[in-house]
Amino acid sequence: VHWGDEPSPFLEIGFQQDQPTKVIQWLKGRTAAGWQNTGWYDYFMPAGGLLVWHVNAERIAAELETNTINIYGDGLRLVEADGIQDIGVLDAYVLGWFGSDRDPFGGLDIFGNETGYHDLYVENFPSSRNFDRSLSGLRLSNMTRRVPRTASVMTLEDSDFLVLSKVSFGDCMKQHPNIAFNLIRSLARQVQTLTESVTDFALLDVYGRIAKILTDSASEEDGRQITPKVSRQDLAKTIGASREMVSKILKDLRVGGYLEVDDKRYVIQRRLPANW
Repeated sequence: VHWGDEPSPFLEIGFQQDQPTKVIQWLKGRTAAGWQNTGWYDYFMPAGGLLVWHVNAERIAAELETNTINIYGDGLRLVEADGIQDIGVLDAYVLGWFGSDRDPFGGLDIFGNETGYHDLYVENFPSSRNFDRSLSGLRLSNMTRRVPRTASVMTLEDSDFLVLSKVSFGDCMKQHPNIAFNLIRSLARQVQTLTESVTDFALLDVYGRIAKILTDSASEEDGRQITPKVSRQDLAKTIGASREMVSKILKDLRVGGYLEVDDKRYVIQRRLPANW
């Protein structure tokens, strides 16, 4: 969507409509060379609002081959889900309905508090009525705004991944409820691990945190306890210490015969001392 202080590349904009079916295909823009697809598909979507395609699957299946799914006006409709039927009405933008406390699906009041609704009703406000105010029968609930992720993942070596979309994952859990129970158990273990990490940061010194993470991450290979690959910098970030301090402690452990280093993997030769 075009945004900012720079002038629009188009002299005017409008809707491109398929005349036989009356379906809005895209938002078009006029230049000196003529009309073209702008690509601004959410130009008229309020910043805190919601647009929903209401799909009549039976009508589409019956009329798709002849491209007449909207011959009766009920095959595919765009539902404006903020209760204010103002698609394409610029006065709404001038009045500031979007992104304000008047926007049903989110905004801020004059004190900076969040406002809005999390449900879309068949008849009540905000409703899912179609643009012509007829009932769509659509009911949505528990809609919340997306929030930024609070964590990221980085691999320590080249890896291959399989991706499962949010929708597919939700369908899978509905068909196999046991997955949800396993997920809850996994989350409970993560909470336990997080609690232990917070305790370690509060009660252990730098050496204690290094010794614990090396011991806990090590697994037996050929009769030896070996950790996964990890750089000193990453180890320092994990335990919340400086790289120099970590390097000094690891050097002393190697000199003392407690550790060996094999391609960024630490081999624990014997039980690490209680104190440094």
